[in-house]
Amino acid sequence: MEQTTSGQDLVVTSGPPDLVRLDQEPPFGPPSDWTEIELGMSNFDHNVDEGFEGALRAGGVWGRHAAWEFNGIVWFENGLFHEQVWRRHVPQTMMSAASLRKLMTDVNDQWGWE
Repeated sequence: MEQTTSGQDLVVTSGPPDLVRLDQEPPFGPPSDWTEIELGMSNFDHNVDEGFEGALRAGGVWGRHAAWEFNGIVWFENGLFHEQVWRRHVPQTMMSAASLRKLMTDVNDQWGWE
């Protein structure tokens, strides 16, 4: 399904209903055939679930970063952790870091710690 938004072609994949990849413009998401896992990160207690990093590094999966002001889709690809940040049901940006904890810190510094 394709839609045009603000002059950009928005391509909705067969993945989860809120997962999109923007054609040639960030923010990109994980491959559409990857599976969401129940592990993730939360700003409620600033915690990364045990086993989340290992599961992401194994590949083929993605998880969520739950926060009050945003929601993130997190995955590991090409040697980096990535997060597609969503706010009010719209993808805002994608951020990357070498470690999951650094990614969480960078995203929270920009989008809020709550």
